[in-house]
Order: sequence, then structure tokens, then C-alpha cells
Amino acid sequence: MSKLACVLVLAAAGCGGAAPAPAPAPTSAPGNAAAPPPRCDPSDLATCDRACVAGDIEVCAQLGALYATAEGELADLRDVPRAARYLEKACAADELPSCYLLAWSLDQGTELGPDLARAATLYQRACAGGVPAACGALGTMAEDGRGVPKDEARAAELYRIPCDRGDQGYCTNLGRMYKYGRGVPRDLARARALFDAACTKAEQLACNNLGVMYEQGIGVAVDYARAHALYTQACDGGEPRGCHNLGVLAANGSGEPADPAAARAWFQRACDAGLAESCAQVAP
Repeated sequence: MSKLACVLVLAAAGCGGAAPAPAPAPTSAPGNAAAPPPRCDPSDLATCDRACVAGDIEVCAQLGALYATAEGELADLRDVPRAARYLEKACAADELPSCYLLAWSLDQGTELGPDLARAATLYQRACAGGVPAACGALGTMAEDGRGVPKDEARAAELYRIPCDRGDQGYCTNLGRMYKYGRGVPRDLARARALFDAACTKAEQLACNNLGVMYEQGIGVAVDYARAHALYTQACDGGEPRGCHNLGVLAANGSGEPADPAAARAWFQRACDAGLAESCAQVAP
């Protein structure tokens, strides 16, 4: 399937890549059923538009997903206000993944917003209708107290829904709740198990978080070699916190002789990836 065709089915289930999800949760596809084939020729978006206008709701959903999430070589197609018109129509017809994407656009402060109250309402509707990623997104709002009352217990329960469906980003969030005892009784063994399982499935923030546990001896014996391996996996997988923490190990001489030059290189790598605390370490 071409990348454009993949984006067109994103509203139904995704194509193995990452779709947007509100921070702090990692990205997850906004659908949960088997993806239908595109209902229009992805090289002829004008025809797709006419099909949507004529009442083909699946095409409206696919177009909304395309214009809301286009990136990389398709970035020029990204048009959130235009996406919203398609998503509004699809959501009104109970295409609940479209409600989730519309909520995401409102939540993230795109050209549409933010409108946190409406985002929360749409997330709740999609969650109740069986879109697990919407439950997780609503959980981030509940954890942070954005648009809804702060409720860490509710956040943990909402994270559990997509986690149980295999969304490793929200499993990582749930692990963090267990690590700190937020909304659930503190359970370091459960936190470690969630991080470990997510890390083995390439959720790099989970690898970093598990590395912190081994570096600091949180619920496990201190193991700098294990921490180093986990941070390396996270860093190489694109998680700048892993790079930063490799810098910390090198700077402190944790498990090996201190190496200021290596530390600076790791901090620079994390800074280049946008981590402000790492930039502070390499500032003149």
C-alpha cells in the first residue's frame, strides 16, 4: 500500500505507523477495527471530496485523517481546518475514530483551538464507543487536569483500556502511575513489568524509564550495565531522554570511568533532538 493510501485508511485502523496522540502518551493509531480499503483513488482527492459531499461517510473519515495527520513527504497536504470539516461530518455520522481525531486536533492547540472542553467530550464519546486510544487521550487530560477535573485514579483506569489492547505508549503511562503511586497503590514490580513489556515492543520511552529504575535501584538492584543498555536502546530508537541519561552515566562515572567528552556528545545528541535540559548541559 502506498503511503498516501495508508494515510487514507488511518481513520479506520492505521497502517503500522504512528498516528498522533496527545502528550504524554506516545502515538497510537486512532482506530481499532480492521482497516477497510480506501473508498476512493488516493491520487484523485477531488473525486474523494465529491464522494464525501455525496454522502460517503467512510471517504469523509479517510479524507479527514489524511488532512489532519499528513507528514513527511505528504506534509504539504496537512490542512487541519479542512480536515475538521470532513471529520465533523464523519463524527456526526458516528464514525467514532473521526471523533477521536477531531478531539485530538482540538486538544493539541492546532489551528482549531485549543478547545479542551469539546475535546474531552469527543474523547469520552469515542472512548465509550470502543476507540481505546480516545480513552488514553482522555486519561492524559484527567492526569494533568486539562479540560476536565484532575483525577489520577480515573487517568490510570483510562490508560488501562488501551494498554489492555496492546497500546504500549499508554502501558508506559500506566507504568509511570504505578511507579509513583499516582491514582493506584505504588507497585514497583508492576511498573517494571509494564515498562519491560513495552520496551520489548519498541516503546522507547518505556526502555528509558526501565533504565532509570536500574540506574537508581528503584524496586531492583542497581545495575549500571543494564541501565546503559536500556538507555542506548532508547536513544538509538529516537528517545532523547535515553541519550541524556547516557550523558549522565558518562558524566558521573556510573559503572565506568567518568568521560566528560562522551557525556557532552550524548547531551549534544539529546539537545539536537529537542531536549532542553540537555541543551543546558552543552551551553557555552
